[in-house]
Amino acid sequence: MAVQVRVTAVLQRVVGGEKAVTGEGETVGQLIEDLDRRYPGFREQVLTEAGVQQRFVNIYLNDEDIRFLQQLDTPVRTGDVISILPALAGGGWDYRRPKGSLAEVTSNWGDLAGGGSGYRRPKGRAFRP
Repeated sequence: MAVQVRVTAVLQRVVGGEKAVTGEGETVGQLIEDLDRRYPGFREQVLTEAGVQQRFVNIYLNDEDIRFLQQLDTPVRTGDVISILPALAGGGWDYRRPKGSLAEVTSNWGDLAGGGSGYRRPKGRAFRP
């Protein structure tokens, strides 16, 4: 059964830059195995070595998360759409551990707001959230 599989940029590198590919299989697991035969390395991006769905990868069958269906044994039919979305983490800034002391970290806040060496509330204005 031909099933459309939509992939994000992370997986597009594995499938030759395509945003969607077509695969064959009776279940989501068989579909992933078919795509791995066509695009080597696909499976390892989506499944663990033990063949279980990666924790940080979401797989949807027609907008339903397969974790709440039959997982990799979820049956697929012609015309179904599978979406595979690896979770994104990001940013190079570690907000939990600013560099330097609190005084050093906050000393440039006023400069960022265009106000000099520190943030000052305008006179005569009450704080309103």
